[in-house]
Amino acid sequence: MKLIKTIRAIALVTLILSCFTCNAQYRYLPLYQNKSFTIHSGSNSLLEGGKSRVVLTLTYPSNTIGMFVTVRSSKGYDPSMGLNLAKYIASEIARQSRTPDGILLSEVLDHITIPSGTDIVDVFFMVDVNGANNFLNKQPESNWMIDDSRYTLAGRRGGINNYLDIDASRSTTLYLGMRNPSTYSAIDVVVNVVAVLSN
Repeated sequence: MKLIKTIRAIALVTLILSCFTCNAQYRYLPLYQNKSFTIHSGSNSLLEGGKSRVVLTLTYPSNTIGMFVTVRSSKGYDPSMGLNLAKYIASEIARQSRTPDGILLSEVLDHITIPSGTDIVDVFFMVDVNGANNFLNKQPESNWMIDDSRYTLAGRRGGINNYLDIDASRSTTLYLGMRNPSTYSAIDVVVNVVAVLSN
């Protein structure tokens, strides 16, 4: 019995040390955890108030190398769309770092079960406050859309799961814009953003 307890204790210490070592390369900073809000439809925003577009400011430290972003949308708030993204990312990176190929940050979200959205939302990134304001003020896309495929996530989908490489030497702020494409129906949105920091 003592031998079994000793073996279990050694295995647990080994697992903890291996996870600490494999995660020493990165740290994780949740910027938004299950941030939920309603985005009104175009007609409701005019007639009843509210907004058909929302922008979240993503401010991150200068040692940020990447960012995980999930956006989910549904008609009516759905608590099942929430998740502890930072915990799942840390766990998956720890698992991947023990494989011969090592860690590919761009593939981490492929291995995490993330709730699906059930409605449609348009998602975009903007790199400056002027672009974000132009987006909110419904200016033509040429006034806020950036020509960079890493940040152009426009698509009428139930949501996105994405990893972005970040060049924090250029900027430590991005703007996440979301637009309700529906003319008549409001949507509820849940956003998770986790920055990956180099040690």
